[in-house]
Amino acid sequence: PSEDKDWRTGPLSQPAGLGQRNWAASGIGDLLAGSGMTPMEFVLRFTLSHPYLSTTIVGTASPGHLQSNIATAEKGPLPADLYAEAKSRLQPADE
Repeated sequence: PSEDKDWRTGPLSQPAGLGQRNWAASGIGDLLAGSGMTPMEFVLRFTLSHPYLSTTIVGTASPGHLQSNIATAEKGPLPADLYAEAKSRLQPADE
């Protein structure tokens, strides 16, 4: 996955930087520390780990980016314990 994406841009419906703030607040970065997994690898594999997912759409910037995404997807889903912990950290806050 591409590491050159800019956190300052994101969904037009959200304030700039919200994705980065949500990532930091979730503690997922701490969970991945020492795993050797990049945030982009985690996001793709987390998506592919969802038990009800049958497809995902991944944009690519270049043939090299596509190859990187394929290599990441070939690693398969996240380990079950990592997926469960990440999912618990990513639950929406009660409103």
